[in-house]
Amino acid sequence: QRMPAPGEAPGKFGLPDSYPYLSVCTPSCHDMSTVAGWWEEDRGRSREFWNGVLQRPGDAPEKCNPDILDMIVRQHMWSPSAFAIFPIQDILAMDDRLKTPNPKADQINWPPNPQHYWRWRSRISIEELLKREDFASRIKQICEESGRAGGY
Repeated sequence: QRMPAPGEAPGKFGLPDSYPYLSVCTPSCHDMSTVAGWWEEDRGRSREFWNGVLQRPGDAPEKCNPDILDMIVRQHMWSPSAFAIFPIQDILAMDDRLKTPNPKADQINWPPNPQHYWRWRSRISIEELLKREDFASRIKQICEESGRAGGY
């Protein structure tokens, strides 16, 4: 979404609802900042995304809050793309109690720096995450509402 293919979108951002079926949609990947990190990198760009893509009036929030992540995840889940793939950091950031306080620390790889290596570790164990039934229910609801819960 942040790096649309040439001719794919009329503006600076890809529009997941226009992606073809034979595609993968994702808001970020291991070589990019997370959504929250990207949001805080450039206030003008996040405001443009807030107003243009998310269709929200006024100034964009300074920090990427769980509501913003929820909107972006839902955009991708409703995409016609065959696959919607999300870095776990973007999913965890949908909950204030699970997100990392410093979104810059969530970027797995930093390609311009050859000394940077993949060292990201989750702040929450899988066992703790499994106890968060409210969070699991929310993700399940998004999957069901978007038609991505059933399989073939």
